[in-house]
Amino acid sequence: MTNPAIRTLRSWRLYEQNRPPPQVVFEIALAETWMEDLQDKPLQYAALGVREYYAYDPNDPPYWKNAAQRVRGWWIVDGKVREQMPDARGWLWSAELDSWLVQDGLFLRLFDRDGRQRLTAGEAGRAAKEAEHADEEAERAAKERAWAKLRELGVDPESL
Repeated sequence: MTNPAIRTLRSWRLYEQNRPPPQVVFEIALAETWMEDLQDKPLQYAALGVREYYAYDPNDPPYWKNAAQRVRGWWIVDGKVREQMPDARGWLWSAELDSWLVQDGLFLRLFDRDGRQRLTAGEAGRAAKEAEHADEEAERAAKERAWAKLRELGVDPESL
């Protein structure tokens, strides 16, 4: 039996008791809603108390006229909405996520302050396995070099 306190939410229900607004909201552009996402939603989310709002268009071709900028963001401070301007690289900063938002082809990626990509759990697991494999390979190569040196000196490593 599943725990009723743990459930998957498809949307944030502010009408539920003790439910504060989310600090960050992402909208993914759809053909039916993309204009509303850019024009109406920033003000609607500001009224709810959201701090940052991002709209992302991963579609090919994109719905937005400015296809070079597939992610747009708004900061909401004291109920006032201010659209973010990307930096020279085209990246947007999210103070709430302490991350840069970066379009990567059709994907939206997060990068830390130092420009290192934040990994999903799956990506982090694969990276850890790759690092472990690289360590094992380096250890094997070092052992082979040591054995080769012993042979060069006339010592049979198998006899040690």
